[in-house]
Amino acid sequence: MSKLEFKSKSLDYDSTNSKKTHIILVDDVGSIVHVYLDESVIDLPNAELYQQAMQKHYDINFPRKAENEKIDKVQEQIAGIDSAMDIIVAFAVTTKDGMIASTYKKIASVAKPLTAGKRYSNGDVVAMPYPFDTNPKWPKDTLTLFTFVMQESEGYSYKSQKVEDMLRQGTLTMVMPRID
Repeated sequence: MSKLEFKSKSLDYDSTNSKKTHIILVDDVGSIVHVYLDESVIDLPNAELYQQAMQKHYDINFPRKAENEKIDKVQEQIAGIDSAMDIIVAFAVTTKDGMIASTYKKIASVAKPLTAGKRYSNGDVVAMPYPFDTNPKWPKDTLTLFTFVMQESEGYSYKSQKVEDMLRQGTLTMVMPRID
């Protein structure tokens, strides 16, 4: 199979009788591919027309693969944002003298909850409902930040244990806001 190359462009009518930019792609064994783009792109450089024509050809002839590649790109971007958010959350909990309550609540709202089956490391931050009803300034079930505390070489696999049990065991520690 040979690579398709740009051969020519013109303004023509497509099968629906609409005026379009007609791109002809050819390869070195005589294959010809006709691609119709919007009329307005006729003045673009040939290299850009080639890219648009190839993309349209690809989208039409390999729709699932093209869609999957787009989904993969979005998932990569989300993973990057997710990693950045983890860094921001970890940085925020190290704030000296505690975060003010409004900032704390925003950070807690974007921190991830405990996930069953996930392995956590020292310093990982999660947000879960406050498990106690003994603090009048911090009611039970208020979204609260917790950090994992363990040796650097250790890890902790979460298996749906209660937060209060993990606190008693010393696996988690609470990060509380500055309450004025």
